[in-house]
Amino acid sequence: MSNAATRDIKNSTGFQLKASSLTFTSLVLFTPNLDIVEAQLAALSAKTPNFFNATPVLLDLTTVEHHNLPLDIIKLITIMKQYRLNPIGIKTNNNLHKEVAKSQHLAIIAQPETPVHSEQAATPEMEQPKPAQPAIITAKIIDQPIRSGKQIYAKGCDLIITSTVSHGAEVLSDGNIHIYGTLHGRALAGVQGDVNAKIFCKSLEAELIAIAGNYLVSEQIPDKHKSNNQFLEISLEGEKLTFKSI
Repeated sequence: MSNAATRDIKNSTGFQLKASSLTFTSLVLFTPNLDIVEAQLAALSAKTPNFFNATPVLLDLTTVEHHNLPLDIIKLITIMKQYRLNPIGIKTNNNLHKEVAKSQHLAIIAQPETPVHSEQAATPEMEQPKPAQPAIITAKIIDQPIRSGKQIYAKGCDLIITSTVSHGAEVLSDGNIHIYGTLHGRALAGVQGDVNAKIFCKSLEAELIAIAGNYLVSEQIPDKHKSNNQFLEISLEGEKLTFKSI
């Protein structure tokens, strides 16, 4: 290798670290009984074979940890992989679970605690409320088809898609989702828990639709709302997704 080439390599930038906002599917575990978990995964996989396609999943153990029951994390990870899910991290406050996660090369996400400052607690009257700032409502607009394997996330705003969402693609929004083409893939609105979020869709052929964590897979969507080119408004009533032609 010439001296000039060596000098160019030494002076070049090999990479750049950038902050990014990505949304991953979380599997919130409610029970340490992994037979129940596996049976539920098997049933869901049988209904929607395209739903599990190396999907990155965050294992949220914080709910089940409140019961202080033993949990076989390695077995849980094995089950996930058997159903083509890709565990990338564990959300936990349990030190033992953190060590197991490290041994499996998984990211560890701890639940942060909000500090309470003594001066603020002792003299709350000294803290004057700040005037509320008017909210600026924005939308993320995508004017190209969303291809299979692609994920689009609209953080803190609505998502507007003027084309189609292909099988195996996933679109997510903290607010509403508007799709003016055919929805073949997955659409998840209100992903941060907004129960008032809605999905508007011109032609519904979805693998999955969800609002604030409440979802329906393809086989659960009423046939009368599929493939009829009617514009639908999908909203949440209680924990049930409802459909209205508009």
